[in-house]
Amino acid sequence: MPYGYSITRDPKKEVPFEELEKIGHYQVAQDTAVLDNPGACYSIGPLDICFTVDVTAEEIDLTVKFAGASIGTAVLNLAHPSFTIGGSAAIVRANVTVTADFKAKQLDASGSYGYYKCTDGSVWPPKPPKCGWENHNFSQVIFHW
Repeated sequence: MPYGYSITRDPKKEVPFEELEKIGHYQVAQDTAVLDNPGACYSIGPLDICFTVDVTAEEIDLTVKFAGASIGTAVLNLAHPSFTIGGSAAIVRANVTVTADFKAKQLDASGSYGYYKCTDGSVWPPKPPKCGWENHNFSQVIFHW
């Protein structure tokens, strides 16, 4: 599975690239005809952060996936604006904190992910000293509404 950034309304339908605005991060178009209930999945390394924003209720339904498997769900609101979760599986590990800033109307994600990497191209079994953990930190706005 290639790692990168993608935004979808649901797992089966990609948002056309013309509807995305890049301002240091991806932002879904604000046209309500395009998205009646704004939502997306944002991928960072082995993490997928999927969410739906209920602007009227000031709530965000959130699902975090790790290497394709759901590892947690939460509802972010004014009383509980942040959610942190992490995990590891075999040679991949990650943790993420997702925070809703309702005043700024944005969703932020920060954390790290890493994987066991070998300089000789092998992955498993580990062959020290040619192998070790490669870690990546991130902190970014992943959505505006």
